[in-house]
Amino acid sequence: MSVPNRRAAMAARPYPMAGTLAVGYALFGVAWILFSDHLLLALAPDMRVLTALGQGKGLAFVLATSAVLFWLARRREQHIEDTHRQWAMAFENTRDGVMIADAHGRIQTINRAFTEITGYTEADALGKTTRLLQSGMHDAGFYRDLWLALRDHGHWQGEIWNRRKDGALYPEWLTVSAVRDTAGLLTHYVGVFTDITRAKHSEAQLDHLAHYDPLTGLPNRSLLHTRLEQTLARAARHRSKVAAL
Repeated sequence: MSVPNRRAAMAARPYPMAGTLAVGYALFGVAWILFSDHLLLALAPDMRVLTALGQGKGLAFVLATSAVLFWLARRREQHIEDTHRQWAMAFENTRDGVMIADAHGRIQTINRAFTEITGYTEADALGKTTRLLQSGMHDAGFYRDLWLALRDHGHWQGEIWNRRKDGALYPEWLTVSAVRDTAGLLTHYVGVFTDITRAKHSEAQLDHLAHYDPLTGLPNRSLLHTRLEQTLARAARHRSKVAAL
């Protein structure tokens, strides 16, 4: 599976490969100039052989430099292939859902965890906008602030409710980052999210244990204090009175 932001990162770093090729070519060229004549004299038993070797010197240089350039380029390609393979494995095997969208918010790439969490496959999601996941629980102001944060700071992080393919709502912890090219132009958005349904359920259980008696299920003193404080604060705002029985 291709990952646009990894390709962009590789494309943004052409200089190490060009530098390696240039240095390798220069070193070989200097060595050839310095030592090729000595090599020809050592190999030529007479002038006729020396003349023949001299005529083939240029051809030999072209063939030798071509071989060196091919070796350097293939070595660099192998390194890039290995790096891509490692990133692809990490991308596919991470437990967090990952989604990459273009500058217009159209989904281009998802990983396996995205499908496991949301239920949407590549066939369902690719080409669709990120609105595919919206739950309807957040107002326009929420999404406006999210996009403003991406524009001004390049990232946004927070809790958000989304909708699975089967219609079920679920909470997730989402981190969205804007990806820009070397010219500073926006190219992609990368979203990484974790399903926090279990954490929310555990939080609700702990809250229930903190405010209700585990045997009777009745509210305890802690909940009484909490509700009383809320009532007093509301009465203070509205300048009204409260009676506790």
